[in-house]
Amino acid sequence: MKLTEKQKEEIVSKEHDYVNLDGIEYFCKIAKNDCNEILAYRLANIVGINCPLYHIVRVNKDLYYLSYSFNNLGSFKSGKDLIGIDYFSNTIYNLWYVVEKEYPKECKDLIFDLVKVFIFDIFMLNGDRHAGNYAIVEENGKPKIYIFDNESIFESVFRVELSPKYDKRDYLRNGTRIIRNPKATIGMKQNMELLEYFLTTSSNYFCKLVVDFYNKLAPEVVYSNILEIEKSTGIINHDKDYNMELFRRNYELIGDLLKDKGLIKKEGR
Repeated sequence: MKLTEKQKEEIVSKEHDYVNLDGIEYFCKIAKNDCNEILAYRLANIVGINCPLYHIVRVNKDLYYLSYSFNNLGSFKSGKDLIGIDYFSNTIYNLWYVVEKEYPKECKDLIFDLVKVFIFDIFMLNGDRHAGNYAIVEENGKPKIYIFDNESIFESVFRVELSPKYDKRDYLRNGTRIIRNPKATIGMKQNMELLEYFLTTSSNYFCKLVVDFYNKLAPEVVYSNILEIEKSTGIINHDKDYNMELFRRNYELIGDLLKDKGLIKKEGR
């Protein structure tokens, strides 16, 4: 994205705010990492999750993200508009209850897409999907789930926030052996507990969806996208080796859990 000097000045003055560039509204914020937002956008598209287009631009010595504003598409409600900001309310079941009332015709598709968001965050180690980081956007009169603010992928400590449980305090009586794996970080252990709960309490249809993500978000796919982003933006991802080590470790744990559940063959994908 080419910017005039006046536009650059406006971006600096509108940090963490909306900015209008050539008649299109963007949300502007400082980039705190090496293109994680763009990577999440590309990977979300691979698995059929809606995510606004992100640009990354350099102004002076700082990098800024410019994300395509939902206001360009129509009206929208964030998760916190639907269920509030309480940590324990951020569950697929609570959202199902609200969505069924507000969008009865589209409820099935919207909840299906929310399930995909949960699975995506498990794979991407996203510990920041609070209710303010997803929304239902009225696009051409049709409500759709969108995710945004995906900087916190490759998070080794915090667990996934959007929960598949009826109550976040629910636990399986006999948890997976995988959470005792010494390779697992604190966040990975918590996420594997969530994923096992989801696989145990969900239909085979949703279990197959996890396998589909496992096939589509293989480490080589993630790494190739990182390299392609480096090439297209000219920005070196200094954390890529560390992030890929975390991703491979998490991917291996997910694979072990899917094997234990008989959803993939033990000899590999």
